[in-house]
Amino acid sequence: DLVLVNITPKIGSKDARAEVTATNSEAPSQLGVKFLVSDGQPDSEPVPFTLTLILNHPPKLLGEGPLHVTYLEGGDDWEAYQLSVKIIDIDEDNILFTLEDLPSDIPFEVSLDNAGNSLIFKKKDDDAFGTETIRVTADDKKGGIVTFPLKVIIEEVNDPPRILETFPKEITISQGEPYTLDLSLYVVDPDNE
Repeated sequence: DLVLVNITPKIGSKDARAEVTATNSEAPSQLGVKFLVSDGQPDSEPVPFTLTLILNHPPKLLGEGPLHVTYLEGGDDWEAYQLSVKIIDIDEDNILFTLEDLPSDIPFEVSLDNAGNSLIFKKKDDDAFGTETIRVTADDKKGGIVTFPLKVIIEEVNDPPRILETFPKEITISQGEPYTLDLSLYVVDPDNE
């Protein structure tokens, strides 16, 4: 489907131009067009020509959105997040992924591997958890640029309590006398439970 918009400012002017807009993204790449003009009286003879449309679809999310990834707090097995299987370009253009600026207080580090179209996440410390949204931009280098939010969830894991190295190796008590050992000096729970 094409729409032929006014010829402006008027026929015969050196600045006269016609604007053609593709209204259907599935239109064929080449169309046979007949050009004619009218001044309200009989129309001119049509002049046929071929109009070639260059269509570019921006990158899009494959499947149901939004994007999200979940890791476990303290885990060492954080796999790379494959952007190239989540965001595609139906024109099969190569996509360049970039990250928007990240806040410094997020509980993870993230870097982009453009060669593999993957995000690489690393924990900042073993006890960091929370949910953050980062923004990934996909650019097909042909005018199609889209930014997608990616929710990163680091699930809290119950960490076992630890006995500190300062726990006494030997305790001497007198028979018949009560003895109290304050365990709060020697035991910590990373989750404060």
